[in-house]
Amino acid sequence: MTAAMVRRPVADRFGPLYPASAMTLPVIPSLPMPRLAAPPADVRNLCAHYRDHYGRAILCECPAGDSGDRIVVIDKAFPHSVYDMMLLATVGDDTVIASSVSDVPEAVLTTLLAFCGQFVRYVHASSTRRRFVLTGHS
Repeated sequence: MTAAMVRRPVADRFGPLYPASAMTLPVIPSLPMPRLAAPPADVRNLCAHYRDHYGRAILCECPAGDSGDRIVVIDKAFPHSVYDMMLLATVGDDTVIASSVSDVPEAVLTTLLAFCGQFVRYVHASSTRRRFVLTGHS
């Protein structure tokens, strides 16, 4: 016979950093995951090309400058929310792992920031706010 495990509540290490009003924000406590019931197996991308690894999950590819670099929009296999995607910056030089925006060429960063600006404009458009009932939220 084994003893029952007692689970202790997990303390939020970042709790003291939140403003007091953060605890009164309206949130959805849970959402059903839109696709997979469990996260896919964690595999390392050893493919020669990103298209071989991401395949059908690629939604769109956009050039970033004249050197062949691209921003690739990928539908996440196990999203964190109902509407979740990943932006992948592909850089011609595969010898450098770009883990932050400071690691990518200026043309890629410029394209990425342009995407961000377009997204902000889209969300703030009155037609978008009406369509997704975003009015009254800031």
